[in-house]
Amino acid sequence: MINTIHIFNGDALEAMVPAYLAADRLVMRDCMMEGPMDLFQSSNHVALREEYLLDHFGPLPQNLPIASFYEGEARCSGKDVYLWFEYDVFCQVNFWTCLHFLSGQQAVYWVRPLDKSYLGFGSNNAYELEIAFGRAIKLDQKQVEAFKNLLFWYQQKRFVEENLAIIPLQAIFPHVQKVLHACSALFENSEGALSIFDQELLSVCRKEGSFDIRKIFPKMHTTLGIYGMGDLQLEYHLAKLAQLTDLDDGTF
Repeated sequence: MINTIHIFNGDALEAMVPAYLAADRLVMRDCMMEGPMDLFQSSNHVALREEYLLDHFGPLPQNLPIASFYEGEARCSGKDVYLWFEYDVFCQVNFWTCLHFLSGQQAVYWVRPLDKSYLGFGSNNAYELEIAFGRAIKLDQKQVEAFKNLLFWYQQKRFVEENLAIIPLQAIFPHVQKVLHACSALFENSEGALSIFDQELLSVCRKEGSFDIRKIFPKMHTTLGIYGMGDLQLEYHLAKLAQLTDLDDGTF
């Protein structure tokens, strides 16, 4: 398909999808659920994002820059765009960001995981990915605008009063209400207060008796999978919570 381009949420997924399904491709490597989101105001958005990721998650691999998506979006012009994004908060905020950067002139398709939970594409083989591609949903303009509005509200840290506006999405995204609640849980309640997410994560740590990411990360899929956090993100939040204890080794 010469006039198509595929955008993947991460290198792991991109590596799973065979070339015969997606020849022209871009990878969204950002983590838009956290950090500065001056998409509508800032001319140096990429620099702000790279600085944030470096400060919080460490150096990025030199051959895997986040700028490749933002600089490559012009390649989407005049092509059908297939967006491979899962249902969790991490993937969704990146998904909304991609839609923000598309010009609106393209036909946009959402490739969704066959699994309706938050496990995503991770367990899929090439055959299952081909099925998912064949079931891609073409987004109409109302749906595209609704997703883009979710990004704006995420930036403003407000969702509750806008619930009626998600109606165009409910048929294609049954999880949308739950995802918005999870988004709200990431926001701090007041100055210096833990977010609901951090409180939930702290509860998991207490049950496991540890802040060790090797013990906590496997629990994320079963208890906090809706957030979709990767290991570097989780490690950052665990380190932040560990500072609340008096134990040097980070255990209870």
